[in-house]
Amino acid sequence: LILYSHGRTPPLNPPPDLRYDLRSIPNPPKSARDAHDGRSKRLREHLLREPKFVQKLDEVENEILDAMEVRFMEIAEELENDRRAVGEEYRENNEDGHISSDHEQVGEDEHDSAEAVLRVGCNCALGHHRSVAFVEELVTRQWPRDWSVQIVHRDV
Repeated sequence: LILYSHGRTPPLNPPPDLRYDLRSIPNPPKSARDAHDGRSKRLREHLLREPKFVQKLDEVENEILDAMEVRFMEIAEELENDRRAVGEEYRENNEDGHISSDHEQVGEDEHDSAEAVLRVGCNCALGHHRSVAFVEELVTRQWPRDWSVQIVHRDV
């Protein structure tokens, strides 16, 4: 899981799988924005008192969990199809009296293709306050232990 905070432009490359525009969430006071960016605990505490911010956190957390579940099912299906293809190839080659060494290569590639990566882009106007705070709070949610969760603040 890779969580990106960024300003509205330019777009992220590669594009995120899920995108969230946080510009509808009220900005913290100018004095707080001038003194802090979204990594600041003070600025995040201000935003956590904003019901729209907390509601959006809950919504995005659920959408990420749903998207990852779909991603895991797709990977499981892909691995099963690969396993079947290798088995069929093995049987065909055995009927001919020789065994292809290609099946070993597929087994090695299975591990690489089994990694699910979900990119989540969170943007606000400049990518310094709301999106950064949002990603900083999102990473503290209770994600499954076997997930690797990374943060990228593009514009800070």
